[in-house]
Amino acid sequence: MIHKEKTTLINDVVLSVLVFVVICTWIGCGKLAEEGEKYTPDPNIFTKEPSEESIVSLDVVDEESAETVTLRFPVDQLLVMAEEGVDPAAMEAAAQDLGGTLVGQIPPINCYQFQFPITTIAELDQKAEAARERSEVESAGYNLLAEIYDSSPQFTKCLADGDNDALENEQRCAFERIGYYSLVPIMDEVKSKSMTSLNDVKIAVLDSGLEGMWFKSDATLIDLDGGELKHSTDTAHDMHGTKVIGLIAAKDKDGSINGLASRILGKHLKLYFSVMNTNPLALATVAGYAVQAVTRAKVDFVHMSLGWRLLQNSNIADSMNLTTSRKVWEKILNKYENVTFIAAAPNEPFKIRPHNAVPVGITSDNIIAVGGTQACDSMARYESTAYGPYIQISAPAKGVPVINPIDINGAPKLVEGNSFAAPMVTSTAAILKSIKPELKPKEIRDYLVYNAGPTHANPEAPEEIDPFLDMAEPVVKLLLDMEKGEELFDRDMDGETDGIGIIKSRLCSETYLSVEGLGSYHFESQMDQDDWGEQSYAAATITSENITISMSEDDSVEHVFFQIEIYKPFEIGKNYNLPEEGEASFLWQKKDGTEMLIGNSAVDLEDQSGVVLTSCAILDRKEVNGVSLPILLQVEGMYAGQLVISEGLIDETAANYNANSFFNFPTVVQFSLPEDAELVEQLEVSCLNGLFVMH
Repeated sequence: MIHKEKTTLINDVVLSVLVFVVICTWIGCGKLAEEGEKYTPDPNIFTKEPSEESIVSLDVVDEESAETVTLRFPVDQLLVMAEEGVDPAAMEAAAQDLGGTLVGQIPPINCYQFQFPITTIAELDQKAEAARERSEVESAGYNLLAEIYDSSPQFTKCLADGDNDALENEQRCAFERIGYYSLVPIMDEVKSKSMTSLNDVKIAVLDSGLEGMWFKSDATLIDLDGGELKHSTDTAHDMHGTKVIGLIAAKDKDGSINGLASRILGKHLKLYFSVMNTNPLALATVAGYAVQAVTRAKVDFVHMSLGWRLLQNSNIADSMNLTTSRKVWEKILNKYENVTFIAAAPNEPFKIRPHNAVPVGITSDNIIAVGGTQACDSMARYESTAYGPYIQISAPAKGVPVINPIDINGAPKLVEGNSFAAPMVTSTAAILKSIKPELKPKEIRDYLVYNAGPTHANPEAPEEIDPFLDMAEPVVKLLLDMEKGEELFDRDMDGETDGIGIIKSRLCSETYLSVEGLGSYHFESQMDQDDWGEQSYAAATITSENITISMSEDDSVEHVFFQIEIYKPFEIGKNYNLPEEGEASFLWQKKDGTEMLIGNSAVDLEDQSGVVLTSCAILDRKEVNGVSLPILLQVEGMYAGQLVISEGLIDETAANYNANSFFNFPTVVQFSLPEDAELVEQLEVSCLNGLFVMH
């Protein structure tokens, strides 16, 4: 319910608060609203949830699409839209004239809820027709029930505490594909260097509730009913609301899920949630919460991992009392044009056309409709997602890790449904708004869509490329547009980002070389490929036949250069023996030209000298002939052996020096298809983010 009676049992209230504080101190609950952030619902907005026994189903064939649509609604309630200027008192009188009672009202959008002592659809249709004949009424129809859109079924750096680094293999896919693991170190650097400030951002999540007694978050959590964060009875949908909110704002360090938005925004995230613990979620109830959130809480975003399926044929829709459902959301979207509404597309493989689904089937600058893909293959559409031009962007919907309601301190649960794709989009949008509060809804949507990756979302046009969410790209683009962080994002000063993979490698790479008796060197991995050979860098290239590893440090005093050439194919875990399978070369030179040391790998009589590539991750891809190919890796490994080092070019007093190196740097892949198909397969199987990872 939106509007609830207040208890006068002061002692019970005090006792409840004390118990809540004790429990939260013990287990760590979500943070409640602080002074100055208090939220009070509008008492003039209230709705009545339908009883379970009143719910009926009606199968209707949409003549235009030939699809059968199952409508569910309370048989004793009507949703009524009033004409402009009609006040609640007049609508209450209208309800009584029709033999019913006004049980709900949302005056800002002229929406009212009538209830009648009736039990059949035929009687309800008669009431709807009678209501539409009244001068006060613009439209009247069924109070349709919402559909919940779910279906239950390592590097050493830049994996900071609280960024879902405990996830492994297929559990990581969803977050890897959307660039979350790239965004985290980038935003950590942005914040640590004060490149920009973050501002408070408010999200309302309209869903089935929040399990507040154990939910932990760095965000401020606020109940749209105006109460404290509390235990909910969200069992009908296996804690659907908690899982959705968790993707945005959870904090769990024990192998479960950390929120994609709260990890970046922390205390700047204010999350308002509805408590709709009953099944179903009626349109009137959801609309009431939406208006409360917008008008009273002044939220920036309204998130809905739910929606309503209608009919394509407008004439049939009118006759089936469905027009009112569309009008409610059109009214909300038009009236609150500065609020961004993010909605999951239905989990049904049908084409969204005008008016056959709400709110995703409505054209408006302030709505973002989210479709789904496979988690580990972002190019592949989620087989149960709706599709069509009304879907603005897609995100992983199958194989998404969420908070496990059975074992909250254990491994996450993998689920599917567009319900879990949409929170990824909402989280990214919230980060953009926090960085630049003056962004309008359409600008936010444009940053998401025009800085997205590729996917094939439309089965009717499988060759077309559609937008797939990338969390990092739009954030970096916004910062560049604001002239923030150019030294990190745009080293060549061409106005375009240098590539997220390269940016991440600048932050996450570390490479060392130690040569006995000479010294130890630390190489920065900060340069684009075009800059390799200048200043300090550590990088590599691989082809189908060889691997080249290069390190260089060039300052005002000395120049150090170390390179390893391996004449064998790329393979993780293999020990490449030097000098049998490759060659190491070394140069140390004083910049004034007075001294020079030159070395090469020595013959290893004990067969212990060599290079091992211990791990790799795919950082960037490129579409080539319809195939998404890895073009940039992050490679980790080590070298140990001896170098034969001499003074100058013709010195006869060469000696063996022990040397070792640990490296973690960007690696460019150079190949051409189909000749290098084996290399591509090796990378997809061996590297993190690969399509066929086996490790």
